[in-house]
Amino acid sequence: MLFRATDIDETYAVSKGMLPIISADFVRNRGPYLMELVGTFLLTSTVGLALASKALPAPIAAGLCLTFLTFGSGYVSGAHVNPAVTLGVYLRNAGKFGMKKLGGYVACQTIGAVAAGVVVKAALGAGAVSGNYPVPQAGFSCAQAFGAEALFTGLLVSTVLHMGAATGYQGNQLNGLAVSLSLGVGLLASGMISGGGLNPAAVTGLALSNGATGKQLQQLWVYLVAPLVGAVLGHASVKLTSPIDMGKE
Repeated sequence: MLFRATDIDETYAVSKGMLPIISADFVRNRGPYLMELVGTFLLTSTVGLALASKALPAPIAAGLCLTFLTFGSGYVSGAHVNPAVTLGVYLRNAGKFGMKKLGGYVACQTIGAVAAGVVVKAALGAGAVSGNYPVPQAGFSCAQAFGAEALFTGLLVSTVLHMGAATGYQGNQLNGLAVSLSLGVGLLASGMISGGGLNPAAVTGLALSNGATGKQLQQLWVYLVAPLVGAVLGHASVKLTSPIDMGKE
């Protein structure tokens, strides 16, 4: 008899001669990483296809996708799907999250985003998102784009961290909606300046799907570095305003 690791206690199942499809140990230890890979793949694919089709504004598509991911998989990995968010969580609680988990999450997010870029490029062709791909918009410099990316990534990260700072918010079913709205608002607000990235992994995947070359590649550093700076700023804002044990008095 076959069973899923989540269906029944594994020790009991083995004692009854049942064969596990996937061990409980694998689910506990590898499941979060796999979910980050799949989640980032889905988010990047959604944004890339939305940019290409223009049927739905990319910020709205991204926010909706993140909503589904946070409600559907947040209990598995936290649904970071963004290296900047992962960095913020690590800075907030390095002792529990750990450097190994930080590296694993970021690696899986990057792999998922790159895979999404390959799929979008294969499906639509190189340059499908050209003109909408996150680059400094006309009339704005890299420095201005950097500031917008850092500021609104900080908003996203601080929202995520605030949701976990007080016990009154922990387990609240609206947490995922608040995080998704902060992403959507950040993309809408920063879009006119930087094109709206706020996610180093997703931007890397979109660069691949767009066949970015020349000046686009030279500007890519803005979208890789600025969100990480934003994560530090977001963490700092939460640290200054919300003690880790807030709500436990």
